[in-house]
Amino acid sequence: MPKQCSKCKKTKKDSLFYKRSGSESLHSACRDCEKKMAKDWYQRNPDYAKEKAKAWREDNPQKVARYRKENRLKSYMGEIKRKYGVSKDVFDAMLQSQSGKCLICNSDFLWSKRSNTPHVDHCHISGKVRGLLCRRCNSSLGYFNDNPALFESAANYLKCHG
Repeated sequence: MPKQCSKCKKTKKDSLFYKRSGSESLHSACRDCEKKMAKDWYQRNPDYAKEKAKAWREDNPQKVARYRKENRLKSYMGEIKRKYGVSKDVFDAMLQSQSGKCLICNSDFLWSKRSNTPHVDHCHISGKVRGLLCRRCNSSLGYFNDNPALFESAANYLKCHG
């Protein structure tokens, strides 16, 4: 049965309204208007919204872990957008330009295997994104503090003592 939204005053299908929790009744505003109101509230209260979200995550670690496991790609895309400013489109273009392989060891990226998921490599000084690496190669760069001389020293060590 159609229902009129209390905000936009448009008559819409019931399926375009959220159900009230613990009840069969519907919210008075449609989903689109509810989303606009929530976005507006978050823009007016960014600090409180972040504190509230952080507190919920801290109080619900099992739910957070389960969500991240079930939505691994989505969670990762959100993380790289926040940390490095890399959108899904840019990430996908990088992945395609690298033929789905690590730029250092050339191993195939596999979302099902944690050690072979693509990691965004970046310069810790400038913040510039350099490319996608497997976990092992990305960690190695970090352990060597992005210092080419240390890598050369390690390579010489392996040549002499290998």
